[in-house]
Amino acid sequence: MDMNTTILSDAHCFTGSFEQVILPYNSTIAPSSTSPASNKLQCAAQCHLQDDCNGFLYDCAQKLCSFLDCFNPENENKFNEDRTVEAYAKRVDHLLARGKPVTMSTVYHSPGTSTSFPGYFAVDGIYRPPSSNERLSIAHSDLEANPWLRVDLQKVHCIWAVRILNRGDSSDLSVAKRLRDVVITASNTEDELLIESGPKSFCGRFDGILNPHFITITCAHSMKAQFVQLQMMGFGILNIYEFEVHGFASD
Repeated sequence: MDMNTTILSDAHCFTGSFEQVILPYNSTIAPSSTSPASNKLQCAAQCHLQDDCNGFLYDCAQKLCSFLDCFNPENENKFNEDRTVEAYAKRVDHLLARGKPVTMSTVYHSPGTSTSFPGYFAVDGIYRPPSSNERLSIAHSDLEANPWLRVDLQKVHCIWAVRILNRGDSSDLSVAKRLRDVVITASNTEDELLIESGPKSFCGRFDGILNPHFITITCAHSMKAQFVQLQMMGFGILNIYEFEVHGFASD
């Protein structure tokens, strides 16, 4: 283990592996385990040795580490200023879906051409409309009922949000208005991604028409999942530029 990664660079963050984060007043994160420690460096070192540790709480008064498995460190609420517990998390990965296998309910093929718009265009890292000599990098379904796009992260990760870049490459925004009423589900198995599976796989939803920019949908709670699905409710066309999954990358 490289101990340089756990050295405090200042009073607020670890260099390399951990950063101090803010958790809400009423945080109810259940630690996976606890251990006594005289300082934060010991907490960081012990967390490194645990495969499922993505962060820790350090109680300065009790000299106690509480190790955290799956949680959302990107919460905007804050602790009371006089709180003695500090929270630290591994660096967040906003590109868990980048380059991963993608399937769609259907794939649109441009009539009279060999051009198609498969799901992997949504995880290729191209975030802009094409110039004259570039392909249009969008994932595009046929017109159908409840179209969906599904990413296989290839490992189980702790996730808590997705970010969608909707289309906006028409002057009247007609293509942007296609994307509406979306539900995000996540699970370790593909069978549980169906909306009918109930709350176990439910991450979050957005009701209404998504604007032609980035939309972030935060899960109701952090989840362990290998598969993440975006599904549009109703009859229509699912077409987006990019689909990101935010979470902690599994080692």
